[in-house]
Amino acid sequence: MGKDTKIEWATHSWNPWFGCAQIQGRRACQNCYAKAFTKRMGLDVFGKDKARKLFGERHWREPLTWDAAAAKAGRRDSVFLMSMGDFFDPHPDVRAARSQAFRLIEQTPHLVWLVLTKRIRNVSTMMRANRVYEWPSNMWLGLTVGTQEDADEDMYVLQDIKAQNTGCHTFVSVEPMLTEINLRPWLSALCNPDWVICGAESAPGKRLGRPLDVDWVRDLRRQCNLFDVPFMYKQGPVDGKLVELPELDGVVWNQKPVWLEG
Repeated sequence: MGKDTKIEWATHSWNPWFGCAQIQGRRACQNCYAKAFTKRMGLDVFGKDKARKLFGERHWREPLTWDAAAAKAGRRDSVFLMSMGDFFDPHPDVRAARSQAFRLIEQTPHLVWLVLTKRIRNVSTMMRANRVYEWPSNMWLGLTVGTQEDADEDMYVLQDIKAQNTGCHTFVSVEPMLTEINLRPWLSALCNPDWVICGAESAPGKRLGRPLDVDWVRDLRRQCNLFDVPFMYKQGPVDGKLVELPELDGVVWNQKPVWLEG
């Protein structure tokens, strides 16, 4: 979980802790890859009452070295925060680590921190609790939606956060894509998301999980093209197998927003 991640939309991935709890009724949580991964590591950190796995000083120094390398090379690298839990998890074990992570983001201006959450309603309260009153210029907020129900429930919150915070970039991860999803009401808005990523569910061994209808992907691509929102088709089924960056009608859709390339 670190340097040179295999995740297509980030340079690195990094976690201030391991562990989370399934959101009741959220279909995207049902086959959590992070829960399965930590279980194979011998960790029991998923559940409302389970202790989270925290890390020491050496782990926390890693992003500082990435920032220094990016500064020396004259570039900005991206960091997926976090792949093994939820940054806005309300668990008491992680309060100090979240506060420390906010300080780390401030200390690493050559890193773009891509924060992905299913708990979008906790964002504003937790940022205020950590005395973060101005949105960090190198922190971008992503929301996971797996179904139309998720989108209808949470997309307005993501939109409001962007509207209320100057300089806040947002993105949507439609992974795993479990239903056809209409994002037109939010893609057409003034405070629309800057990027949409979608993909099929992966099962252990990088196998295909629950089915994805490629026509759902085509429709989401059309929505993004209509409103000039960069679109990435991250992974999908090809001949029954899970393929990274598969072609969609003869084209690999690996678009990224300018603010991530710069």
